[in-house]
This record gives sequence, C-alpha cells and structure tokens, in this order.
Amino acid sequence: MQDRTPSARLIVVAAFNRDTEGDLQPAFDTRKMQSEDAAVRLAKMVESEHAGVIA
Repeated sequence: MQDRTPSARLIVVAAFNRDTEGDLQPAFDTRKMQSEDAAVRLAKMVESEHAGVIA
C-alpha cells in the first residue's frame, strides 16, 4: 500500500514581451498566485499589454 501525500502546487503568472530582434523576454518576475482563479484573472488583466501571458 502506498502512502499518498498531497502534492505541492505552484501557481504562477508569467508575461513576455518581444525585444527588438523579435525574441520573447520576460516582462516581469514570475508572480506566485494563491489560486488558479486569481492567476487567470491577472493573466486576463495584463494580456493586452504583452506579447504572451501564461497562467
């Protein structure tokens, strides 16, 4: 029988902008979020300001 301990989850938001050569660069430090919902809300708030956002 295996002991099942809950796995830790890290929920973050990262955003990227393109540099002058067209390469993606981080727009800000990855932000740790308290919940998936909070991460999605933040991603939707900043998506129009960046080339890409991951939540």
